[in-house]
Amino acid sequence: MNFSENQVRQLFVAKAYKATAVVASDAVGTISVHSNTDGDVYFKYRGVDGVMRSDLIPKSQILIGKATPAAKMSRGLAKYEVTLDSTVNSGAPLASQDYLLRIVFREYIGLSPEDQYFKYGVVHAVTSMTAATFYETLQSSLIKNFAHEATQLLKFTLKGTQATSALSDNAGITVTAVDNGTPGNAITFAIASVSASAASVTVTDKAIVASLTAAAKTIADLKSLIASDPNASALVVITGTDATTVVVEDPAVTLATGTSTGLVVEEIAQPWVMGRMESMPVQFTLQPDQIVVSGDELTWGVVTAVTATTTINNGQKIADMEYFYMGERGDIYRNVGFPYVINTTYQADPTLMYNMLDIHYYYVGGNEMAQRSEKDISLAIPSVGVNLAAQVALANSIIGAFNTASGITVTTLPTA
Repeated sequence: MNFSENQVRQLFVAKAYKATAVVASDAVGTISVHSNTDGDVYFKYRGVDGVMRSDLIPKSQILIGKATPAAKMSRGLAKYEVTLDSTVNSGAPLASQDYLLRIVFREYIGLSPEDQYFKYGVVHAVTSMTAATFYETLQSSLIKNFAHEATQLLKFTLKGTQATSALSDNAGITVTAVDNGTPGNAITFAIASVSASAASVTVTDKAIVASLTAAAKTIADLKSLIASDPNASALVVITGTDATTVVVEDPAVTLATGTSTGLVVEEIAQPWVMGRMESMPVQFTLQPDQIVVSGDELTWGVVTAVTATTTINNGQKIADMEYFYMGERGDIYRNVGFPYVINTTYQADPTLMYNMLDIHYYYVGGNEMAQRSEKDISLAIPSVGVNLAAQVALANSIIGAFNTASGITVTTLPTA
């Protein structure tokens, strides 16, 4: 981790705002804003061991005041789609050709772009192979080739539609495959009994058989049963009106209409340990290789970046910042020399999102007073609530109080 500072930066996790002075009886994390007759603004903060005061910030020496919404400090996990190039053999696999997808990881283990790692997925095209079969084979190859990694780096799924089926004897129930692709067309679903002594579900390969009891045989009960079984819930989801009574479904129905139209490659969030393992993106490039078509070497695939569907919030980053910047407030060794260390109680919750208020100012004093000593104070303010207005309410209360006390204007966070 490489957090910046000029001379010093102090970080406070502000969990609550108080309009009057913070006192010892206030909850840990409570902050208040004040000014004095000498032209300074400062914060009072209820820390773990009592009330503390921040550095005095001369109003005339504030250079920048900036508020940053939590969403701006979040990042999406990289996601790409790989498809056959429609201009190469009309987008169909060409028999006897080897299709290679190279995945290049940069800054792997080390921090240099020269620290590279290579993985591959390979498909040997055969006569009558369809595009759907091609994508499924490529997915299988990649999953196998990544199976023994110490930490999984990427997830491989099929682009397309999910297989689905309405039950024949239970017209109000629809069973839908969890994953896209034609493999879902092999899933079968049956309800063997609605008067069993105990509810159960068995999964054999892709055949799912459920049994309900006479006392609990509604669609809601069926949903709960499937959701409670990790094997069944990995294959299908049940939809329908909860209160409807379920009857026996025999013979089993077979899911259909699933399609495979491409391969989706998505970054997996990497392990994080506060202060030791930073939450960093996986740097990778997808490189379809070339095949020979009528004597010409042509790149067989197209890689398209798509909008991320999974977001990493900034809570882990804020926790790392607190860990690092507590070194500016007593814990200077930051666990160096363990177990003989300064035990620090941290306030940041890595599962939350945080809005930020940063104040950049300077101090001039001593000797000839010819130089500025630049400093920063950062407030990490939890972003919680059912809507954006609620999520920024605490931050905006603190920003408003700071603007009043300092005489400058920090733009408040948007509420819509």
